[in-house]
Amino acid sequence: MNLLKVKNIILLVILSLTFSLAGDLRSDAAGNMEIAIPNWNNRVNLYQAAGNTAWLQMNDPRNWMLISGGTMNTWGELRRYWDAYGLHTNLLTFAGQKHVSETQTFYGSITYNIDRRTGVNRAIELEPYALDPFVLCDSTQGDFDYNGPTVVVGFSHRILPKLWWGVGLNYAIYRGLKKNYSMPEIIRRNIQADFSLAYRLNQTVTMGVSFRPYDLRDLTKIVQQPDGTEPVVYRYRGEFEFTSVTSKDDRTAIYNGAEIIPQLMLHFKNIRGIVLGGYYYRWHEVYDNVHLRKYDGYYQGMHYYFNTFWRWDFGQRQQNILSIRYRFRYIQDWAEEPLRKFAIYRSFHHIHDLTLGFSRRFRSFTIALEGNYRYYLPDKKDYLAHVYREAAIKSGRMNIGGIYRINPKLNVEAGMIWRRYSEPAIWHYFGNYDGLAGTLGASYKFNNNLLQIYTKVGKWKSSQSDKGRTIADFAIQLKQYLR
Repeated sequence: MNLLKVKNIILLVILSLTFSLAGDLRSDAAGNMEIAIPNWNNRVNLYQAAGNTAWLQMNDPRNWMLISGGTMNTWGELRRYWDAYGLHTNLLTFAGQKHVSETQTFYGSITYNIDRRTGVNRAIELEPYALDPFVLCDSTQGDFDYNGPTVVVGFSHRILPKLWWGVGLNYAIYRGLKKNYSMPEIIRRNIQADFSLAYRLNQTVTMGVSFRPYDLRDLTKIVQQPDGTEPVVYRYRGEFEFTSVTSKDDRTAIYNGAEIIPQLMLHFKNIRGIVLGGYYYRWHEVYDNVHLRKYDGYYQGMHYYFNTFWRWDFGQRQQNILSIRYRFRYIQDWAEEPLRKFAIYRSFHHIHDLTLGFSRRFRSFTIALEGNYRYYLPDKKDYLAHVYREAAIKSGRMNIGGIYRINPKLNVEAGMIWRRYSEPAIWHYFGNYDGLAGTLGASYKFNNNLLQIYTKVGKWKSSQSDKGRTIADFAIQLKQYLR
């Protein structure tokens, strides 16, 4: 491999990413199908179903480059206490994949976000409803502007006839500013690595394993007010109890952790399946003043999970496809007070998620149905507030859609999504709501290019009040297949 070729490969890796990782917008436009309509982005293999970078070399034999842009918008009063009234996500992505040789493959992507959150109620951090109980707030409602790049790279190499190894890196910088009162600046830096192996035992059985360490840091800078005073901020430890602090000290939150994921892929005549389990451990420190480190809290959590995904092709010319995916996750975590080291919070979470999908391909038409049911049982013990809550939150959706081939070059897609969400009154998050959304799109092939467009509109409506939430998304994507 000459030096010029190496430089070209590095350039391709640096100048790349996608709208949802170079996803196929046709299944999105046909009713937001996740598994019912097979495409290269939901294949039943180690790379697509488990993120195993070692299997990147076997995932897609083609070379391609892609540019994608999109906007995802949702707004309305159907929200939790700390949520924004409006979420407006805008992104531009470049991505590419190159098979350098018969045994080596590179993938790379770059996405740049320009986002806006309007009417954020009190919270001055990115994820106030994350699992940890530490939330920083002020007394006002305001708008945030966020922007920043995300870079994803992956490399896969077959080193023996039946053995592959792979590495990956996800690096993101995200910066936000609030325009009123405490006027904080939030800077998030996220690094996650992937080290993976895959071994094909025979034509039926392939085994894999992935190890993923990560390091995430949030820095919140509180500034002095225009009148020279320091702002009042509220430090929540749980959803109910807080302390009021007058300070402009910078606040740092450090999240560290790692997960390990063994995987098993099975391939029979007309059935493909993957089974994986995982263990994920994380810890989280919150402190003021980078130099003196005045600690405000400590949190740690352990996740245990099991996922399986199966697809069965049957019928004449395998025109019928039945897919099933099940995910289970158990989480146990706790947090402590920083000075006296007593427990202030503990929680346990059981999450079951089942998705069934079916599609049938006719001569010029494909129709698909998909259903999902999610059962989430949180058990939260807030020792400071003496509030103990345990009750199941349930949600479900039904999707119907199809793809119509007008001619060999042009397809149109359309679909509908019905969603229902139900929670007991003790949570006081969204309440019960349901609603409909519709999707529409088209894809056009010309030369070695594929142009896709996608749009979605809908509304969720509370069952207990007049609160609602509107959804409006749009994306366009151009993918070029290279020789």
